[in-house]
Amino acid sequence: MRILISTDMHANILAAEEADKAGRDLGADLHVHLGDSLDIGPWPEETFQFMKSRSVVMIKGNHEEYHCSDGYGPVIEKRMGAAERNHYEWTTAQLSPDSIETLEVLPYEHRIAEGGRTFRFTHFPLKNGRICEPWIETDEEGMTEPYGAAGREVLFFGHIHRWVDDGVNPRFICPGATGISQYPEYGKTLLLLDIGKGGYSLERHRMAWDMERVKREVRRVNRNNRNWLLDNMYRA
Repeated sequence: MRILISTDMHANILAAEEADKAGRDLGADLHVHLGDSLDIGPWPEETFQFMKSRSVVMIKGNHEEYHCSDGYGPVIEKRMGAAERNHYEWTTAQLSPDSIETLEVLPYEHRIAEGGRTFRFTHFPLKNGRICEPWIETDEEGMTEPYGAAGREVLFFGHIHRWVDDGVNPRFICPGATGISQYPEYGKTLLLLDIGKGGYSLERHRMAWDMERVKREVRRVNRNNRNWLLDNMYRA
């Protein structure tokens, strides 16, 4: 079984379209997105509906929570400035009723049992029923506490925008980020998980979506925190 894994698409339709093509070219049986399909980028509705139309298995992240009844958690509510809030409100205004209804029922986790292992797909650990806002360490020790210590379980997560694995046979894996480039060495990435009878393998794939085109559109539509977004989320 071959599974394409993307994460943190962040309203980037160019990245979503490229990921879809890559999945077909690589012979993926399934495409799983680890959450945060919305915000930051300029095409929230287009990106979300495209992924939905391609039957992507979509996981709920904190940026999905912000645009349905889950709302903001107490930590982000406390630290959020006016520009960030205005950006999230702009995103919500772009979303159709169908998209918001879908956001409400997205799962926080997807599991696949294959090849003698269980593969879990999440965005980040939960705390009090929603994505954990206080930072936790993403090494073996830090992730074992919220997720448990199952022996033959492999867990994929997003949220931090950086590549993480914990060894030759990693148990906790973050692919980086698909739709942004906050950390250039880890941005614009996809992961192919190939599961066979003898085990599994991982392949990282770099993407070629047009960053300058995305940045032009961010400048056009985002009148609030666009300078911060451009300086921090689209680094070459």
